[in-house]
Amino acid sequence: MPGGATALAAYRGRVYVGAGDKRLYCYEAGRKGDARWSFPLLAPAVGRIAVDDEHVYVAAMNNIVRALDRQNGNQRWQTALRQRAASGLYLADHVVFVPNTSTDLTMIYDRGGLSGALILPGVELPTTPHVVSIRETSDGTAVYGVGGTLADEWTLSKWTRAGDVALAPIAKLDPLPGAPYLTDPILAPIGVALGRMLLGDPPLVPFSDVGWPVLLSDPPLGPLTTLPGVLLRPLSPVPPVRRGGPGPGG
Repeated sequence: MPGGATALAAYRGRVYVGAGDKRLYCYEAGRKGDARWSFPLLAPAVGRIAVDDEHVYVAAMNNIVRALDRQNGNQRWQTALRQRAASGLYLADHVVFVPNTSTDLTMIYDRGGLSGALILPGVELPTTPHVVSIRETSDGTAVYGVGGTLADEWTLSKWTRAGDVALAPIAKLDPLPGAPYLTDPILAPIGVALGRMLLGDPPLVPFSDVGWPVLLSDPPLGPLTTLPGVLLRPLSPVPPVRRGGPGPGG
C-alpha cells in the first residue's frame, strides 16, 4: 500500500483502504485481492470509512466528505466541512454522522446535503468529541457522544428520535368525564343564559311596598376638580397680566 493505510473498511466481498498517497483504493476480499478502482482524495483519509449497498463514504484531512459509487469509484457528491473530521464517519438511518474537532456532530444525508448538527451540551472548551456508539433500533437511531474540556471534564450525551403520538380512531379512545364529543349546547333565551345581572330588569314589587313619598333625588352637584391620576387647577377670576404691555391706566 503506497504510503501505508490511514483508513480501512470491509463490506460484502470488498475492502476499502485510504492510503498515505492520498487515494482511496478498492480491492476484492478474495485470496487474490485484485484491485477494482482507486480515487484521488487529495488528502489522507481520516479514521472510519462508512459503506452501504450503493456508496462508500470517506472523510479526508482537507475537511471534505465524499460519497463514491461502491462499484466503480465514481464520485456521487462531496460536502466541505468547517472543521476537520475527528474519527471518521458513521452511517445510520440514511444519515452520515461526522464527529469533528468542535462540539458539533455534523449530519449529512446519504444522498448529499447537510441534515443539521447535534451539539454536545455543557462543553465550553472542547478538545475532541468522540462518538462512542450509533445504533439503529426498532424505535429509530440512538446516538451516544462524549465531549470533553481542557479542564478534563467530560459529558456523555444520548440522542434518540422523538416519536409522534400514535393515531387511533375516536371510537377506541377512553371515555372522558362530562359531555360527549361534539355536542350542541342546550337552547335557551339569552337572558336566561347570561343571567339577570346583565340583561334583566329589577324585580317588580307590589305598589303597597313602595315607601311614600317617592323621592327621586340626584346626587349633589359639585365642581369637577380632580380626576383619578389627573390634577385639575381651578380657573382664576383675575385675568392674567400681559408681559411687555402697558400697565394699569396706561
